[in-house]
Amino acid sequence: MHYNFNGEVDTYGSKSSMLILLFIDVICYIGIALLSKYPEVYNYCVEINEENREKQFLMAQTFMKAINAEITVIFFYIQLHALIGMNNGRQNLSVGFMPLFLIILFGTIGFYILKSRKSK
Repeated sequence: MHYNFNGEVDTYGSKSSMLILLFIDVICYIGIALLSKYPEVYNYCVEINEENREKQFLMAQTFMKAINAEITVIFFYIQLHALIGMNNGRQNLSVGFMPLFLIILFGTIGFYILKSRKSK
């Protein structure tokens, strides 16, 4: 199934497409989890020096773990909703799903940027 911006199903696919979404979720989770172990490769909005290095790296790792959890929960919700919808015929996501998802994701990003700049 593919959902449009209003949360309505606009395309149907095979049952194997659910496995593709699960595979993408697992790959994203593993990739972000591995990336969170190497904060020295990130781009930072403040200059990294010896006195702020430890704190900035810890905040960046926490940020990546939070983003990873949010993305995993969102993928899980979409898959669960699709599976439940297949059984009861109600397959549409709520209209508020996409805005809520974006608010949570960009809220986390904004929070991290503010916190990072605050603790230069």
